[in-house]
Amino acid sequence: MNILSIDFDYFVKVNDCFRANHFPDGGIERGEALNLIVWSQLYASGNCYGERIETVVSDNAALRKVRKLIARQENPVCMIADSHTFAYQFIKDFLPAGEKAIIYNIDFHHDTFCIGNDNEINCGNWLKHLLEENVADRAYWIAKPDSDMDGSFADPVPFEKALGVRYDAVYICRSSWWTPPHLDGAFVSELVEPLIKNKRGWMVRYEKGIEESRY
Repeated sequence: MNILSIDFDYFVKVNDCFRANHFPDGGIERGEALNLIVWSQLYASGNCYGERIETVVSDNAALRKVRKLIARQENPVCMIADSHTFAYQFIKDFLPAGEKAIIYNIDFHHDTFCIGNDNEINCGNWLKHLLEENVADRAYWIAKPDSDMDGSFADPVPFEKALGVRYDAVYICRSSWWTPPHLDGAFVSELVEPLIKNKRGWMVRYEKGIEESRY
């Protein structure tokens, strides 16, 4: 069964130097309160080596392609959340007994890291656990040109490859630790509202408050 996993951090248009120097540290999420403190400090600083954080924009062309891709699917099961952590259980719950998942992950990160307490599922290792537990038969990663490829267990493929697949389930996450709050509007309008407000009888689960902007 084909599963589409979308991380909104893929659509953040920013160079790798700016991301490395001014976005919150990599690794795992550290809680909503600290997330807001870190981003608030970045906005309050006024500029980052001459650039304001508000100059960071989203890749709307890619977002529109993904939105159209989702709209073409026939009655998928969908989930929308802030963290990729919950994709692990979502996929395990969705798969019928004896079936294996083929996962297409559109994401800045490959999410097969050995990170934190590796026995616990987190946003950075959920895909590794699904592969190691043989829940997923294959995983394809649609990465950014500046994504860190080291240690990936997923096969890198171009963006266009994911656009030609029929999916049985769709998981979308905002990844607020790595996406500036002023881009929440694009996340909601391009990915959240088209699913929550669809009239086609799709089964859509979403985290409370995910349609609200942090900005």
